[in-house]
Amino acid sequence: MHEKDLPSIPATGNPVETTAVVIHRIENGRLVEKWSERDPVRLLQRLEVMPTPDDARWGCRLGPSSPGAPSPC
Repeated sequence: MHEKDLPSIPATGNPVETTAVVIHRIENGRLVEKWSERDPVRLLQRLEVMPTPDDARWGCRLGPSSPGAPSPC
């Protein structure tokens, strides 16, 4: 649950789920490298500060798909 403010994002109360991959390389019993990959776009979508591709608002932000096409808004 998003209960506390994040930088520029006030608490929304939305449920939050995010994924990440973390890889550690250990050499001689010591951590020598770490790689991580997160999904910040999905997190922002869950907090409703960034639209999802199927969100009706998405098309409004992108505008018509081709010249002369009607606006989806």
